[in-house]
Amino acid sequence: MDYDYTSELDDDACGCDDCRGFYAGNDARDAGAPAFNQGVDTVLGEAIAISNQRGGEYADSWAVPNLRTSVLDCVLRELPDSVGTWDAEQKRLAVIASISDVKISRFLGAWKEDTAVDLINYLAALTYWMRQYKEKK
Repeated sequence: MDYDYTSELDDDACGCDDCRGFYAGNDARDAGAPAFNQGVDTVLGEAIAISNQRGGEYADSWAVPNLRTSVLDCVLRELPDSVGTWDAEQKRLAVIASISDVKISRFLGAWKEDTAVDLINYLAALTYWMRQYKEKK
């Protein structure tokens, strides 16, 4: 299901069962509720709905037994041992390696072609930046 992240506050966010269930027991979106609470409740409902959708699509990739860090482990072997001494370039390498591992972990769930295609982008950028980093060493 595609989500409309710009939904009006008067709507039930994306319209899914999770959002309707969230709003059924929550009256902060009433016209008399503070504007801050209306905004917070709207976005929290959307966040819950998206979390529930993605949890079903990607499987439990955050469970410790399912954790995959192959790309991060490889990059960390190339960086200095002391994280506190990393410069911005080294941090970028660690971050993109972590994101690549997250993308890879999504294959625990159902096949989604855009996951595979997006992974190519992350691995290409990682390859380019790692090449630059190693050439400087």
